Amino acid sequence: MQDRITKIRSKIEEGDQDVRWMKDLKNFLIDLADVYEATDSLDEMKEVLDESLALAALLGRDDMKIAPLASLAKHAYHSGDKIVALQHAEEAVALAREQKEVDTTRLAMLLLYGGDLNVELNNRERGLAQISEAVKIRTRVYGHDHMEVRQARGLLEHHEAREA
Repeated sequence: MQDRITKIRSKIEEGDQDVRWMKDLKNFLIDLADVYEATDSLDEMKEVLDESLALAALLGRDDMKIAPLASLAKHAYHSGDKIVALQHAEEAVALAREQKEVDTTRLAMLLLYGGDLNVELNNRERGLAQISEAVKIRTRVYGHDHMEVRQARGLLEHHEAREA
């Protein structure tokens, strides 16, 4: 993966500004960030995510910012900055909602993450509303008894029970 990233970076630096190269590089960087996350290499994770987000901005493609923002939210959370994690998650949710063709499964995942963070940061009402919305989306997509629905419903019930 590193070799492919290096080759694409070289092409772009040599003046080949083909959008396909930039999209490929952004996607490889997201994959590399996942590897860095798994190996707890948080500085490297942030570096490649910032590059990925910059490529999306350079291309003027808000839809391409969603994945790096979601991963930056995870990075911030792992780094102990839950407020920044929530900011990135909320921005990713807002961008996901703005898309012409909303990826509902991605939106549900982002809502679960943001909702969980909101509850954790004492924005309980907003968090529960986001998690509820995610449950509704997943139910609509997968049906009532699907594992993804049960997981989301379990998170909602967990947070609701904590207040009771």
